[in-house]
Parts: sequence; structure tokens; C-alpha cells
Amino acid sequence: MVAPSCIPPVQRLGPDDDLAPVLALLRSAFAYMEGRIDPPSSMTRIGLDELRAEAAQKELWVIPALPSEPATAPGVLSAFDTASAMGSLADAVPSKGPTLPQTTDTDTDTDTDTDTDTDTDTGVARPASVGNPIAPRACVILTPAPDHLYVGKLAVADGSRGQGLARILIDLADHRARALALPELRLQVRVELTGNQAAFTRMGFREIGRTTHAGYARPTSITYAGTVDPSAPTDSPAQPEA
Repeated sequence: MVAPSCIPPVQRLGPDDDLAPVLALLRSAFAYMEGRIDPPSSMTRIGLDELRAEAAQKELWVIPALPSEPATAPGVLSAFDTASAMGSLADAVPSKGPTLPQTTDTDTDTDTDTDTDTDTDTGVARPASVGNPIAPRACVILTPAPDHLYVGKLAVADGSRGQGLARILIDLADHRARALALPELRLQVRVELTGNQAAFTRMGFREIGRTTHAGYARPTSITYAGTVDPSAPTDSPAQPEA
């Protein structure tokens, strides 16, 4: 299932595809959060079986490695708590919105990569593993809900940052929401990741509330929403091949 007219190409993966490189990308993207966010990211518990289930029940999209690119393992990645963008990240926190109900540490705890060269939430580079398959340059998981499309697990590989790939995946999410007649995108960012909060705000997302993980007395995540323009064309690279 490949989106036909996207530059760069965007590919939708299913549960029967090789998802090991995607899992490697996600684990690298979320690793830098260890010790920074509380509670820890749910990515620390996800395995191939869980990722296959998500690919079966939701929409898993990747931007594949270019044919001319060598096989590399993901390196430095900055992860968003769910969707992402580009540009220099300001260390700003958006204004506080209403408090939303308590949330558990599930896919609503999204971590997303900011596609910028000056990301303040960057992790430490890791060497490529010998024999590691070609990793995708970026990925995202989209989850349709009755009144929105949820953007989660957005990550961009270090070697591909600064190329607008996260923006492409956010645009893809916007097109998919329009095709599904959903009025807005939503994502979540952990309260500690102020650089990611600023990036989403610059992309036009607005804070609509804060949620609290079970067992915590304070908000742990910020929920953002972005309005989908229903008048925009839906014949976009976000639509999978039949």
C-alpha cells in the first residue's frame, strides 16, 4: 500500500510487513525520554506483537529510506509525545486549558519527533548495529476516533532531520482526517517536553486540556488539537493505494 503521488513516497504498512525496523526507529526515538518524563513512556513496553496489532487496527505510515541510502540504524531522535514539526524550538509552554479526565499510559501517551536541527529535546546518538535492516526515515501511527484523528508515535531518524519529513507526516494526517470526514487532529505532549510543545503551537495546534496518568496527582500530558480544513482537496498522498 503506497501513496502514489507523494514526494517523498509515503508507505502504509500492515501487520504482515517487516515491522522490526519501525520498532527500532521508535525505540531510539523514545529512548532520550528516559529519566526526563514521569511516568515513563509506554514505548518501553511495546514489542513487535503490539506493533503488529497497531498496524492491523490503526494506520501505520512510514517514509522509507531512499534507494540510494545505505542501511543505517536510527541515531539521535527527538520524540514528540505524538505529532511533530520543524523549525527552531522555543522553550515555551502554551497557556493552560481545561483539565481532561485521567488517562492511562496507552497509545494516547504519544511521543513524536520534532524535525528540527535545534531541537532542545534531542537524545544521544547510537551506533548502527551490524546487519541492521534499512530503517525507515520517519513513521507515524494514525488512529481514527468519532470526532478526531489521533496522531501518535511520530518519529524522524537523526540523519533525516531538517528535511521536513515530520511536516509531511502531519500533512498526511490532515489529508487522512479530511478523507475520513473528521474535523480535527489531536495529539498529546508530556508536560516536561517544552520544546515539543512550542513546535506544535507554531504548527497551529492549540492546547485543549491536560490529562493525568493513574496514580499521579498532577497533570502529566497536554492535549493539542489542530483544525482540519474540510474544503481542502482530498486527492492527496495521504490516501493509500487500493
